[in-house]
Amino acid sequence: GNVSAAQGEMQSRQFGESESYDKVIVLDDRNAPINEHSILWVDTLPILNEDGTTNTPYDYVVKRVARSLNGVSIAIQKVKING
Repeated sequence: GNVSAAQGEMQSRQFGESESYDKVIVLDDRNAPINEHSILWVDTLPILNEDGTTNTPYDYVVKRVARSLNGVSIAIQKVKING
């Protein structure tokens, strides 16, 4: 996927003016298992435990998902989680 550097005017129109987000991820897989309840590690590399879990705090949440004929755009917002 491609992660934008920062929010811009084009992305602002894509998801509406009222939605607050910091970056946009564009994927060519329309069926990517990401929805408005997903959490992401974008600027932070999570350290995985042997069982596949992590104690590393996530740094982004998904705000909106826009699926098109050829891909999906995902608006994400930076969050600060204590951990």
